[in-house]
Formats: sequence, structure tokens, C-alpha cells
Amino acid sequence: MTKALRACAALLFLAGPVWAQHDPAALAERWGADGDLMNPLGRRARGRAELIELFRDEHTGYMRGTALAMRVTGMRVLTPSVIFFDAEALLTGVKTPDGRSVPALKHLVFAVAVEREGVWRFASARLSVPVPPPPSDAD
Repeated sequence: MTKALRACAALLFLAGPVWAQHDPAALAERWGADGDLMNPLGRRARGRAELIELFRDEHTGYMRGTALAMRVTGMRVLTPSVIFFDAEALLTGVKTPDGRSVPALKHLVFAVAVEREGVWRFASARLSVPVPPPPSDAD
């Protein structure tokens, strides 16, 4: 594994421990200053201020007390300082406003990581929840 791939994998590996702090500013720091995110619900944020706001809303609401695990499923090095990657993610511990547990949220992540001045950060990330295919004629 190249140095760039190791650095990018470390960025993802640290997602779980940083997530567990539920600190919006620490989460937003994983992105470049002009980075963007679309969460699985379709909400978008661009730039650190919007990322902090998005993470604050999530982590003081339905994501409070959750845990995140990620597994890289593919990487493509575009340049020594730009990597595209795919990952599978599992969010556990989600609760409804009345405290009922929600099943774990399995979702997919597609992201671009960029190295600037020796530091890897997300430039862009898109999270999605796979949907089952429509029924076939045989069903």
C-alpha cells in the first residue's frame, strides 16, 4: 500500500473514534476548509461553518450517542495527493425522539480525499442508503 493510500485509510479509520466524541468542530476538521458533504438524508453542507452546523444538528439530535464503523471497499489514486474511495459504513445507537432504538443504518460512502501541506482531509463526501430493486415479474 502506498503512503497516500495508508494516509487516506488512516483518515477513514479515525472516523469512528472522532465520531464517538460527538464534537461538531472536530468532525468538521476532517474536511478541507472548502469541503462538502451530503448526508444519507440528502442534507448538504459546504465549508467548515456549514459542516459544523450539520454535525451539531445531527449530534445533538438523533445521532447523539451513536457509533460509526467504516470499511474501505475501494480506492483509486488520481494523483499522489488526490484519492477517490468507496466505503461501507454502519451507524448504530440511533434513537427516535421518544427514546426507541432504531435498527443500525447501513450506508455507502463515496469520497474524495486531498492532501495539502502533508495533511489528508475530505474534499467531498456523498453518503447514500442502498434501496432494494423493484419487484420483478417473477415476484
